[in-house]
Amino acid sequence: MCSDLAALLPRDKFDTERAEAIVALGFPAVEPIVPALLEWMQDMNWPVAQVLQPFLAGIGTPLYPHLRRILQADDDV
Repeated sequence: MCSDLAALLPRDKFDTERAEAIVALGFPAVEPIVPALLEWMQDMNWPVAQVLQPFLAGIGTPLYPHLRRILQADDDV
C-alpha cells in the first residue's frame, strides 16, 4: 500500500474529513487502499462508512476482485 495514500486513511469512525479527501482523489487513484477502505464498511452506522459507501458503490466492476477476497474469507460474520 502506498504510504502517501495510507496516510489519508481515516483514524477513527468519525474521521469523515479524511474519508472525504479519499473520495475527492477518486478511483483509480485510491485503488491501492481499497481493501483498507472496505474495512471501514463493517458498520454502516459509522460516519466514515456513510461517506465511503456511495464512492465505493460507484466504482463498479473494478471493485469485484476486492469483494471476492472478502467473500472467500473464513470470517463467519
